[in-house]
Amino acid sequence: MPAVGCELRKFNKERNHVPSPIGAHQDLKLSDLVNNLRTVTSRLTRECYHEYIAGVYCKRCFWHRSCCIVSAGGAPVEIIKHDIENESFE
Repeated sequence: MPAVGCELRKFNKERNHVPSPIGAHQDLKLSDLVNNLRTVTSRLTRECYHEYIAGVYCKRCFWHRSCCIVSAGGAPVEIIKHDIENESFE
């Protein structure tokens, strides 16, 4: 994604979210990046899987409006994942 000014370092998928570590310059507007990713992935997914999606999904909006962006300052993915899995809300 050099045209946007960032690098997609890994792409994973979970049952209800998509963790995607991205390396980006501090001046990059993250809201623009998220909107761009949502627009492009929604369009490509609908094009590639139209028949399947048409049978199970009928909403106009493909992605949920909420998102979570975490700044990790270069910490390894394993440490970030460990911290998230072991966080406490007490």
